[in-house]
Amino acid sequence: MTMKKEDLIQGKAYLRKHKATMHSRYGNKEAEAEGYIECMQVTQAGAVFFQSGNVLKLTDEEIGKEVREI
Repeated sequence: MTMKKEDLIQGKAYLRKHKATMHSRYGNKEAEAEGYIECMQVTQAGAVFFQSGNVLKLTDEEIGKEVREI
C-alpha cells in the first residue's frame, strides 16, 4: 500500500523502508534499511520528518515508495 502525502498526520510515527548503501573496509553493499520517522510538517514538495535526531526531507515520490503506516 502506498502512502499519500495528504494522508500524513503531523506528530504521527511511520515506518520508512528504503535502500541504503553500507560502507565497510570490504567494499560497499546495498541493503534494505528501515526505521521509524515522525512527521513534522507537510510541504508543497513533500514532507519533513524527524528520525533519530535528524531532520529528513522526503519528496512526494519518496513518500509513496518508502513510507508506511505502523
